[in-house]
Amino acid sequence: MTQPQPLTLPDSVLMDLDGLIARYPALAEAAAYGIDISLLIDNLRRPVEERIRRHQQALNAIQQLRKAKRL
Repeated sequence: MTQPQPLTLPDSVLMDLDGLIARYPALAEAAAYGIDISLLIDNLRRPVEERIRRHQQALNAIQQLRKAKRL
């Protein structure tokens, strides 16, 4: 059984932020709302394993903060 390949975008696509925003109107809406699209693009450049690791680190930190708040 083969594992599914992670969804990635070529660097040439990821480098053209204006082009991405023009191609995907939801990105323009997110940027207008104040979301930093460049951070999303930088994250998409990371390997899936690193994204998962970083997410887990952030989740662990939030759980520790919530636990400390209860003390």
